[in-house]
Amino acid sequence: MNPLRLTAVVAVFFVPVAAQAQDDSADDQAIEEVVVTSTRVVRSGYESPTPTSFLGADEIGDNAPRNIADLVGQVPSMAGNDNPTVTTGSVSAGRAGINSLNLRALGGNRVLVLLDGKRVASSLTTGIVDLNTFPQELITNIEVVTGGASAAWGSDAVAGVVNFTLDREFSGLKASIEANSTDYADNQGYNFKLTGGTGFANGRGHAIFSGEIAHSDGITGVPRDWYNGLKTLFNPAYTPTNGEPQLIVRENSGYSVATPGLIITSGPLRGTYFGPGGVPGQLNYGTLVRDPGFVGGDWEYADFGTRGDLDSRVSRESTFGLISYDVSDNLQVYAELSYVNSDINSKAVAQFNLGNLTIFPDNAFLPPEFAEILAADGQPSYRAGSLNIDLPPLTATNTRAMDRLVLGANGSFGAGGAGWTWDAYFATSQANTSNAALTTVRSRYSQALDAVRDANGQIVCRVNADGDPTNDDPACVPYNIFGEGTASEPAKNYVLGVSQRTTKLEQDVVAVSVRGDPFSNWAGPISVAAGLEHRREATSGTNDPLSQTRSYFAGNYSATFGSYNVTEGFLETVVPLVGGPGSAQQLDLNAAVRQTSYSTSGSVTSWKVGPTWSPIEDLTVRAYQSRDIRAPSLAELFASGIAGTRTLLDPFKGNQSTTIIRVRSGNENLVPEEADSTGIGLVLRPRFLPGFTASMDYYNIEISGAIGTISSPTIVNGCFDGISSYCANIVRDPVTDLITRVNSQPFNANSQTARGIDYEASYMRDLYGGNLSFRVLATNFFENSTDLADPTAVDFDTVGENRFRGPPDWRYRATVAYERGPSRFSLTGRGLSDGVYNNTYIECTSGCPTSTSAARTTDNNSIDGAFYLDGSWTYQFNDSSNVFLSVSNLLDRDPAGVPASQNIGNTPKGVNIVLYDLFGRVFRLGVRFEIN
Repeated sequence: MNPLRLTAVVAVFFVPVAAQAQDDSADDQAIEEVVVTSTRVVRSGYESPTPTSFLGADEIGDNAPRNIADLVGQVPSMAGNDNPTVTTGSVSAGRAGINSLNLRALGGNRVLVLLDGKRVASSLTTGIVDLNTFPQELITNIEVVTGGASAAWGSDAVAGVVNFTLDREFSGLKASIEANSTDYADNQGYNFKLTGGTGFANGRGHAIFSGEIAHSDGITGVPRDWYNGLKTLFNPAYTPTNGEPQLIVRENSGYSVATPGLIITSGPLRGTYFGPGGVPGQLNYGTLVRDPGFVGGDWEYADFGTRGDLDSRVSRESTFGLISYDVSDNLQVYAELSYVNSDINSKAVAQFNLGNLTIFPDNAFLPPEFAEILAADGQPSYRAGSLNIDLPPLTATNTRAMDRLVLGANGSFGAGGAGWTWDAYFATSQANTSNAALTTVRSRYSQALDAVRDANGQIVCRVNADGDPTNDDPACVPYNIFGEGTASEPAKNYVLGVSQRTTKLEQDVVAVSVRGDPFSNWAGPISVAAGLEHRREATSGTNDPLSQTRSYFAGNYSATFGSYNVTEGFLETVVPLVGGPGSAQQLDLNAAVRQTSYSTSGSVTSWKVGPTWSPIEDLTVRAYQSRDIRAPSLAELFASGIAGTRTLLDPFKGNQSTTIIRVRSGNENLVPEEADSTGIGLVLRPRFLPGFTASMDYYNIEISGAIGTISSPTIVNGCFDGISSYCANIVRDPVTDLITRVNSQPFNANSQTARGIDYEASYMRDLYGGNLSFRVLATNFFENSTDLADPTAVDFDTVGENRFRGPPDWRYRATVAYERGPSRFSLTGRGLSDGVYNNTYIECTSGCPTSTSAARTTDNNSIDGAFYLDGSWTYQFNDSSNVFLSVSNLLDRDPAGVPASQNIGNTPKGVNIVLYDLFGRVFRLGVRFEIN
């Protein structure tokens, strides 16, 4: 981390910063009203052993996020969240447009997401919950439980729990209208929300309705001056013994094996490209060339880093209704109904054929002078590449619709001399997703490019002129790829197709829980919570015939069929051991146990135990030890072969770039992961500084039997390094010997460890007739390592890897807010520490050791961190209306350069799309109205 930024964070942390209580009495009152999500037990004065961060209404209002997920994503313990920007290039996976959470960088399916304490159905077969399905306007606070909570809340809470609390008692009418735009006048959007609530039946009933319409235009291409073609290339001067680094990082880099029209990459015409109208030229390879890349020269012409969208176009409509009725003073019944529809469109990437096309000397579209040169050379065929500028980019269109019905009842009763509260509900959800990808049909594309002249001198597809009627395709239209603007519309229509899939996800939940204080001991009441839950998860779908045979360049969507049932019961207690009313010392013990039975894999037990000890009023020590679980997702169990297209470097062919189909299948023999989590922390509330609170919490999560899938490059490189078990997953073309497919499936053999420390501090005080508050959150990630099952494979730790989803060493967020009269101002500083591209790389410029796939040498493995300032202003006109302005990235900071790998799955932008701000300064202006 930059020393100046670290100093600033430390200073903010150790001076009075963001507050939760103004004085002791106010703090006691606040505790009475808070339901702590890290435990099912609600108890006045109870301090949770599992640390919990709160985002309240003021923070939500100040930030005015386009989606609530954008705000939660700024919590430092979050790392690697999905959002429409991150998933813009996701075609085959069908993730485009998703807003999901990733706590501790352990994966979005290892955090349990709750809505009012109830499990929410996932929107993908991978188990990811899409926050787009939540009623955004009714969310009053968000609780992030940064530790294991499976025993209390159920499967998936390995990294923690995030609970979104709704205002279920809202009365009146409120609306907000807002518009947003970047400083570059793009990605413009709007958001309209309307919420109403009213009582009926003399106050015994209450009804709420909330609706939202939101839209964002997205950003076509990369219209930002920070794009500079930053890439990692193989060093042409490298040999294993000359001390040169194998990898070099360079700006202004293009692809030597593809141009917008076509470039010939082998033989006497190597470097000949065909430009607008088919006019030929010789590519200027600049100062350095090593296929598949080069530096300088015509790099901008031979690059496609700006040809995919920077952000997706997203439209969303949602409705939510809640009606409750007090049958008696001790019984309430309620019903919730919600419906959300999202439409997402993103141009993911140009169809890249990086030197993997075959051109024959007798191609009818090849200019005669070049045909003569190739004929004289005598080779049967030549390699070529293209970015297929005449074809539209690979375009993903995803539609997601979810409806959810909850029927429930809650109440209270007395038994055994104690008061009890209970809640029971039935929830049924159905998510219907439609994925479509505009792409090429590989066989048609290949046939159309192979054009020859028939006996009459007409240009036809070779399959129709080879004299073999068994392989004729009367529909084939010859495609002229030798240039830009040279392909005919009939030819384009012939090679293009739409890969399609529909998926239905169903979830049914029946649950009942009860809590009370049935016993007391010398230190106070003993609290108990217990419950039962039964859940069914199922998926089904359809896909088009060509997807079933993986015939498209991208997409190739797979329909997944499967279901499982879960039955579980839990018991939780809080036992006071020391203290009681009026005592300065407090010691409580929290313990929970849950038995879970899966129809696919049998039973598993999760548990938690943790004390909270306050030796003095100013200090609380808390700790926990837990066993947490995550069940395999529907996709991990039942996927029938999810296919995706990418390029990778084949070390068997001198690291030649090749385009492959990656196929991932399910494994019905998977069992739940088990994680052992340990946490210990301190909470300070010094009496000499009323309103100040600070905490520091260490966590260690060790997952055994972690479900993991090895990436395609790892499989290929591992096979090259002698791991024979990996080689069986690689399929090569029997003629060209090029890799065409890499197969993989998940297994339960990995182990994973995450360690770090969370810091939080807050302070609030009166100042010059107003209210000043500070708050800082920071996470120091120590380790996020994966130990692969194969003993010959290389284990890896991604902490500090800022290239994609590895968490940086530090993430932080500090906010100061001041409210006086009708105005409220806030300023937020957020950022991350410097990092590296890959923890396994060795940085050197001379005297380098021999480079291997497990420890490659590079001349630049450093990546700058980032610091952003956000500001907001709210002006309250009267009791019923206000205007607000929110500006993110006030200083218009560009993202740090992160060199693009030459293993390509989507548009290589040369930045980290997960950790950095890509858009620049963004304005959000809106008006809110409320009538009570």
